[in-house]
Amino acid sequence: MAITQVGAQSPRGWYDAAKLAAMRANVEQHEWARQEEARILKAADAWTRYDDATLRLLVTPPEVPRAIVAHLTGDPLHGEALHKLGRYSWIVSFEHPYKVKSPVDGALYPSNDFLAFMKSGYKDRSLLTGPYADDGWGANVPGHDKPFWFVGVYAHWAAVRLLLPAVENLSKAYLLTDDPSYAHACGVLLWQLAEHYPNYWYMKQSRYAKEVMPSYSGRLLYHTWESLYTCQTVPPAYDAIKPALDADAALQELARLNGSELRAHVENRILRTMANDIMDGSGRIAGNYGMHQYALLLIAAATEHAAPGTPSSAEMVDWVLHNPNVKLYTAMGMMDAVNNLLHRDGYPFESPSYSCHWMTELGRMGLALRDKVGPLLESSRFRRLFSWPAQMTVAGEFTPPYGDSNNMFAARMGWAPKYMESAYRILREPRFAKMIVDGGSKAGNALFAVSIDAEIADAAAQIEEPIGTSSELLPGVGFASLQCGSDANRTGLALFYGYYAGHNHADRLQLDLYSWRNTLLPDLGYPETADSFDPRRFGFISHT
Repeated sequence: MAITQVGAQSPRGWYDAAKLAAMRANVEQHEWARQEEARILKAADAWTRYDDATLRLLVTPPEVPRAIVAHLTGDPLHGEALHKLGRYSWIVSFEHPYKVKSPVDGALYPSNDFLAFMKSGYKDRSLLTGPYADDGWGANVPGHDKPFWFVGVYAHWAAVRLLLPAVENLSKAYLLTDDPSYAHACGVLLWQLAEHYPNYWYMKQSRYAKEVMPSYSGRLLYHTWESLYTCQTVPPAYDAIKPALDADAALQELARLNGSELRAHVENRILRTMANDIMDGSGRIAGNYGMHQYALLLIAAATEHAAPGTPSSAEMVDWVLHNPNVKLYTAMGMMDAVNNLLHRDGYPFESPSYSCHWMTELGRMGLALRDKVGPLLESSRFRRLFSWPAQMTVAGEFTPPYGDSNNMFAARMGWAPKYMESAYRILREPRFAKMIVDGGSKAGNALFAVSIDAEIADAAAQIEEPIGTSSELLPGVGFASLQCGSDANRTGLALFYGYYAGHNHADRLQLDLYSWRNTLLPDLGYPETADSFDPRRFGFISHT
């Protein structure tokens, strides 16, 4: 296995020598790492078989609107049968560009060839043929007062399920193999994305903005998912392949830019555009707390050795730590946020599922900024941020699905390595290790971090008593549980009586009962649809 030698002109900032050394050691020593390597290479190989012209089609232009769902009623022929297969169950494939497949009967929508219509400059309306013709702004179907956004669903989910995973896997495949074909394919996608990125404007190019909320902001995706997906995928991918751009004559000819110009093109049109959107107070890119902060740290690392530009890498890091111009809590600096945005028992102020995001992002931020925020990471409130998932667990395996969380089966939340491993790496708390082990997942499955599998197992063994089976009181957020029983059968009664503001339902003072490994009286959890005008949401699902 060969590893890229970083040149003096374009050193990496995120994938430093330590991360690459950890990658080499993991692949050499651990079966899980070899399996991850095989998965990445298989996924990347699926994209290197396309020529550049075809591959560029994976990046949808800004003129094509995006839609998370096609229509509230589901499938035009089978209605709610679509929703029974999942909230976002339309199938997208690069083999059928700008079409979506119904998982109910396999039918493809729209009925017209949208790609041909797009190539006509969106002008030849004779190409809008068939009963479900869609010009990008939806197909009008008799009996429905709003259009079905088939093309928009493709544009959105192709970005989430195809484009961004392709960028990530191709970049990691290059780090694993030093094969320039992976860097080239990734470079083509990033260059094409840079061509479009400043012109993406979600509030003018989406179903949700047109039908629900005209001010709904974002870029390629809406503001939260943009911070979570696009902004956390593209910067490290660019950082991985940028040493290869100087030698990629084919990409330079395609883009009509030399290596340094290609780097500036991506850095200024994508990365610094993202950074400005995060930092300028517009909310164009703003997710749950920590999502865009962590993304900004990735951007700062990827531009650390770049040509001077605004904002600078140092300014980005300072914004994450100390932002003095706070309009919304989501922009608060990390040093203030830990002390001011968490309840005294460490619970954030959102529903449990969304509060788990705080653990992921603040944990990763803590690792990335460890040399700058050491005392903060030792504070009791930071430690408690990772303790509440165990305290809110009932009968050892259920988390009440309050608000927009999970579903009525109430699977345990917040125990997976993506939530707890960063916490263990920072705090070395045996209880956190046991949560990872009891959660059924191995720690250390981070390809570019030093494996701590053995340490996790040893630390977990220090905790003999089961976690999540004792009566608890979280007085800050207002949660209480009464629990009894043994491993043969555990019973727990949970009550939420307090306050959280984000993604909440009318679920205070409901008694949730769990016993015999079943949810006997559960809350319903996340609604079938997040649209604010859907009467089902507030008329039934959000109620006790």
